[in-house]
Amino acid sequence: MSPARILSLSVFLIGAAALALASATTRADSSRAAPSAAIAGAAPLRIVTLDATALDMLIDLGVDPVLRAPAFGPKSERWADIPELAYSHSVGPDLEQLVAAAPDLIVTSPTFERFSPSLARVTNAELHSVEIRSIEDAARTAEALARAVDRPTEGERLATRIRHAAPDHAANIDPADKPRVAVLFGAPNAYFEITADSYTADLVSRAGGALVNTAPAEHPVYQGLA
Repeated sequence: MSPARILSLSVFLIGAAALALASATTRADSSRAAPSAAIAGAAPLRIVTLDATALDMLIDLGVDPVLRAPAFGPKSERWADIPELAYSHSVGPDLEQLVAAAPDLIVTSPTFERFSPSLARVTNAELHSVEIRSIEDAARTAEALARAVDRPTEGERLATRIRHAAPDHAANIDPADKPRVAVLFGAPNAYFEITADSYTADLVSRAGGALVNTAPAEHPVYQGLA
């Protein structure tokens, strides 16, 4: 494969990821309702999210959670003022902090599925799990979250932006010409491969690449991380 092909694919992946993120992070201040979206005839929902992508989507829908997932990287002005929920992948979220927040809705993910019974028991909140393995999953998640906070119109608009953010070029490239791509990501003491059914793998496919990673797709914790 030529350096130009490698560079071209790299630029597409970076651009697609940035566009998809922008789709979930651009909002109109005029539609903002703090601290959360008001549902007709009801008090504003108090929402806690354990998922960083769902956090951006909720804010884009005009909803500010009362607690948010920790940030791994630079803080965004979009959610810098939202209190951060303490949690870890091994012991789960801080239950005392959750109870004090009195949430109506907790947005979680399969990575934290084993903690769901205790979360529901101590908070009496509704749990909404999100799992994003593709651009289409991201769009459907935006629509589902919008329904949960009674913002269906905003959800449709956000889903449309997400679907348009990373066009699928796979059908336009001969399988023999597809560059072979391996994707790694870092953890504190190790590096991991992304799985073949992950969001990043979908971006590789849409860019016209062929993923060569062989990570286990069904590992209950690893799959959620990857």
